Amino acid sequence: MDNDDTLLALASISTQFQKQNIELYHQDAIEELLIPKTDLVVGDLPVGYYPIDDKVSDYITKNNDGHSYAHYVLIEKSIRQLKEDGIGIFIVPRGIFEVKDSVKLLKYIQKVGYLQGLLNLPTELFNDKQSMKSILVVQKKGNKAKQAEEVLLGDFPSFKKQEEFKKFINEIVSWAKKNIYFN
Repeated sequence: MDNDDTLLALASISTQFQKQNIELYHQDAIEELLIPKTDLVVGDLPVGYYPIDDKVSDYITKNNDGHSYAHYVLIEKSIRQLKEDGIGIFIVPRGIFEVKDSVKLLKYIQKVGYLQGLLNLPTELFNDKQSMKSILVVQKKGNKAKQAEEVLLGDFPSFKKQEEFKKFINEIVSWAKKNIYFN
């Protein structure tokens, strides 16, 4: 789902190359969604401000004054869209919880779900410190979901160090099997 038809066209081409049958939706993700609740949401979230304040007036993560952070309200909307026990995986700005306004987002996640992981992507992927990203993993509360015994925190090793990277991926898979309930 995206409100940018160019990005949807690229996604369509990618799914065709991968021989995947995926439905794509051209819409603003904050609006009433055309899709049913889901078990998994994956998003590379835009960073900046969501420009239509009226659409997020009932959001917990909205700013009280001025425009709200787009990535905050999109995380909230995504969690609302998840079924119980569902998982959200988001590409977010590195240091997402190091800014003053992040308390609202963290409290929202704790109210409706569990912060299961936050992994920093390799610095080599980014031109400057401002553009660095992390992967945020949240799970919506439900009958089977629980807070991971150990929240997955860390830094991805360089993609150039293949053995180290492979070992890190195996550690993530092992951690997920131990700590995360999947439908």
